[in-house]
Amino acid sequence: MANIFDLPQDQVEILRAALDSQGRLEVIVPREMTIEDLYNQTAACCIAQRELQNGLDKLRPIIGRLLLLMKNNPESYQAKGFRTFEDFLRLEVGGNWGVGRSTAYECIRQVEKWPDLDIDTYLKIGPSKFAVINKFSDQSHSDHKRVLEKAKTCTLTRLREWAETTGRVNKGETVPAMVVIPTTLETKRCWEELIHNRQCIEACGSEAPGVILQHMIEEFSSVWMAVEETVGSAGDLS
Repeated sequence: MANIFDLPQDQVEILRAALDSQGRLEVIVPREMTIEDLYNQTAACCIAQRELQNGLDKLRPIIGRLLLLMKNNPESYQAKGFRTFEDFLRLEVGGNWGVGRSTAYECIRQVEKWPDLDIDTYLKIGPSKFAVINKFSDQSHSDHKRVLEKAKTCTLTRLREWAETTGRVNKGETVPAMVVIPTTLETKRCWEELIHNRQCIEACGSEAPGVILQHMIEEFSSVWMAVEETVGSAGDLS
């Protein structure tokens, strides 16, 4: 643990006690403490929290590359008894290993868009800002290095503003929001059946309802409305 967090030995012992699942909070953090002990415990736990989060963020692109390799090599999960990649994600990765399908697909999409990205750059930008730049850029774009440098040096809010003012995204496109739609129980049942459908999830690359809804909107805009415009044009000609 000392090698991971680069902490003095006394703070390492503090963390060992804090991470003991059998430890009681009032024993780990007694009511009466010296100023020095209170300071050291606070420092040790805050630094550990930061480093653990960095470690989790660092694992995301690694997990993504591993899962992408497995997705592209079906024998890797079929040899373990899983018929499809979706079954593998749902039963093994999510059910036994604790990584949800949405997170798994996000990790895969990240390495698909940025296959040669180094871990240090990923950590400096972070998942939230990558969620923004992934809307309009990836490694195949000619200006992707400029985009990465911009993401490194500005806040999430500034990055969103820059993407909008330069015309890379529509206003509000990268800002999370909630949609509430009054409907019937039958429509709700059909929607839930759709978002849990294996083919739908694989086609959208995510089990997140918002991502699936976005794909449906794009499909409507590019296909259904195009057909309507074509029919309308034919009517005008007649």
